[in-house]
Amino acid sequence: FNVSGSGGNQASQSDIEIYGSGATNPAYSDFLSTDETNATDKFEAVNFRVRDGGSSTSDADNFSTVLTDIAFSVENEAGQNRIDVIETAIITTTAGTWLAGTQVSGSEIQFTNLSPASDFSASDNSDQEFHLRVSFDASEVVDNEKLIFTITSATADPTGSLFDLPDAGGAVSNNSSASDRNRLNVNATTLAFFSLPSIAPRASDFSLSVEAVDAQGIRDVDATPSVNLAVASGTGSLTSTDGLTQSLN
Repeated sequence: FNVSGSGGNQASQSDIEIYGSGATNPAYSDFLSTDETNATDKFEAVNFRVRDGGSSTSDADNFSTVLTDIAFSVENEAGQNRIDVIETAIITTTAGTWLAGTQVSGSEIQFTNLSPASDFSASDNSDQEFHLRVSFDASEVVDNEKLIFTITSATADPTGSLFDLPDAGGAVSNNSSASDRNRLNVNATTLAFFSLPSIAPRASDFSLSVEAVDAQGIRDVDATPSVNLAVASGTGSLTSTDGLTQSLN
């Protein structure tokens, strides 16, 4: 009888390259979806490609590299974990076709058991490109904060070519402080009082602050309108040692 098969001769040279990061100063409020199955309302944060055989896209086997699992960390420029800013995440084709989605929880963005294999396969000695798109949790957004995505782990189907390292090379999105790619932008739409006392005794000092905020109540730190405080009603008077007309910044 004859026995045929394959296995045991897979090369372990494949990796994942991040070849593009998101737009400059994205308006986060355009991407607040809670639906991980929709590709049209997500921010394109990372472009990455699976490379069979690594940077040379050449290895000694005849197998494809099939991505089955991948995880991304999300940090700011200070190295703080900012996963809480991400509400949902999806993987799409370069044309924007939805391939996989996840509701984000825990300390990383995680995609597991990716299928079908044909959607996540880099053919032998070739590469396959994908986009990571995300939506944001408005309550966690900080104006001008830059988000940096790092591939922390990746797994390939063991019947095909394998990754060279557990993190497939640990590719990182744009992390230059001089670049505004993936740096979230808040656009103020109104002024709001903060730290306003509920009761101010007569002839007693009190303090308050005024901030420019957007529709979600998030402060726009770049807004510099002039603010003039005055008594809206009543017979009292309002004075300030610093003046009643101030710039927000």
